[in-house]
Amino acid sequence: MESLSRGNTPVQPWERIALGLLLVLSCALMAYLCWRTGITVDEPGHLVGGRLYWEGADTLKPGDMPPLIKIVGGWAPYLFDLPLPDDLGHVGDKRREWEVALAMLERIRAARIQPVMFWSRLPMLVFPLLTSGLVWLWARRMTSPPVALIAAALFAFEPTAMAHGALFKNDLAATFSYFLFWFAAWRYWKRPTWRAAGLIALAAALAMIAKLSMLYVFGVAPAVVLAKHLAAERRLRWRALAVAASVCAVTYGLMLCAAQFDVHRLSPDELTALDRDPTLPAWFAPVARAFTVVPVPSQMWQGTVSLMSGFAYENPVYFWGEIRPHGHPLYFLGALLVKSPVTLLALGVVGIGMIGWAAWRRRLEWEDLLWILPGPLYIFLASRVPVQLGVRLVLPALPFGILFVAHAMERLRTGRAGRAAVAAGLLLFVFEASRIYPYGLSFFNVASGGPNAGFRYLADSNLDWGQGLGEVRRWYDRHPGVKLRLSYFGADQIRRYFPYEEAPRIPPPWNDQLAKGVTRFMPEPGTWYAISPNLLPGQFFAPKYRDFYAEFRQMQPVERLGYAMFLYRAESPRR
Repeated sequence: MESLSRGNTPVQPWERIALGLLLVLSCALMAYLCWRTGITVDEPGHLVGGRLYWEGADTLKPGDMPPLIKIVGGWAPYLFDLPLPDDLGHVGDKRREWEVALAMLERIRAARIQPVMFWSRLPMLVFPLLTSGLVWLWARRMTSPPVALIAAALFAFEPTAMAHGALFKNDLAATFSYFLFWFAAWRYWKRPTWRAAGLIALAAALAMIAKLSMLYVFGVAPAVVLAKHLAAERRLRWRALAVAASVCAVTYGLMLCAAQFDVHRLSPDELTALDRDPTLPAWFAPVARAFTVVPVPSQMWQGTVSLMSGFAYENPVYFWGEIRPHGHPLYFLGALLVKSPVTLLALGVVGIGMIGWAAWRRRLEWEDLLWILPGPLYIFLASRVPVQLGVRLVLPALPFGILFVAHAMERLRTGRAGRAAVAAGLLLFVFEASRIYPYGLSFFNVASGGPNAGFRYLADSNLDWGQGLGEVRRWYDRHPGVKLRLSYFGADQIRRYFPYEEAPRIPPPWNDQLAKGVTRFMPEPGTWYAISPNLLPGQFFAPKYRDFYAEFRQMQPVERLGYAMFLYRAESPRR
């Protein structure tokens, strides 16, 4: 069999210059997004967690955010004098991160919120930039230099990846670490050295401290090593076992370092509680018994239990115009279909077909599976979980999709028709990416109808993650004096955009007290309403409040402000 890899050739000066310019431009565009984008739902809590991590007091519940982004960006909020309680994070603290973060935002001066978020977000740019560089490196080892640079650009300027890369969030940290892990595994299969094994251990540790859903790589890492030696030598020698054990030991040690050595062994009482918890899967408690011997990072363990327990509850999502009480097995595939640029979809399908043909012709080597399978594997595993809050949750599959695209471009560029098709696809990509900027969080491709049609298919972080209040303010400045009311979903502070008298609030019906007995809100004729589209379907509310915004669902928005806030005008009654 013949591998799809082309090997490695010396990097030319023009390649370094082109890659450098690409990364500088990508960094500049994302830095602007760091400043421009409103505060999204999860960011305040992560900012508080990052600050506490650098104080050695990261103990708040739910603990579901591993420490990688706190290590990289937590120092920034640490530099600001944030209005947090002095005793926050003490041993036995029962406060929850989300509630503390909202209280902090209420107390902080409105003028300081944007600088705090900007400087806290800025360090996060390292993850999309490193991923772009790694896409170039991996693609270059499998394709030609021009195709590798195009592949890096496709990732760097992909609207969803760029928009999420500018947030204090772990989606791009997980993307980079997952991609690095499989690159390290691929490199080990090409040349099994101790140095390559060390990179596997480092990448596995980064993945595990980036996102709890990637804890499984702790078992995959030694399996990759053992499988390589088993395939090459037909049996496992002592060296293979030693390398696999070393990978496990180094990965575990790096995890303990990242956890600041805040570890413990599970007590009998904890095991009993796990056994009796009906929300946990049946296999969880038996597996947990291993941690009565091996210490486990306390905060990550707390987060894992919280995450696994949450899967047992109803997690309604809005998908293809309907509320799905328990999610949908095709949610992420559907989201990718409408949220991916058409160029990536088309060339990705071509690449899949070409790889399938190569497999049929027996032209694949085993190491090719290490870049072919991880993307689909990640999407499959994510689809098995009922937490479906946006395409961002499968962003770690994106760079692998770019490799499929690079493979297609490499084969198509040998013919005139193929080159023309690739050129047309790249022009379409530039059009889609440039048209949506700086609103990439709400990107939908032209085939789906674009971002104006996005609400037909999806909500949540695919469209509205609480980032749109600034656009409402800019619209209001162009229309001074209009009668405006706001109903907002998110963590941003409305007061930093509007005094209450300028835009009275309509509280979402999160509970009976806020709803005040109203199950269906009736708009006042002649009034303008800015409504977060995430509120319109009602999937987050108790069943009796699901139609609270039904009147607006029957109206057409006058404008979609930044695509993340819908603007309505209630018509005056005819005389």
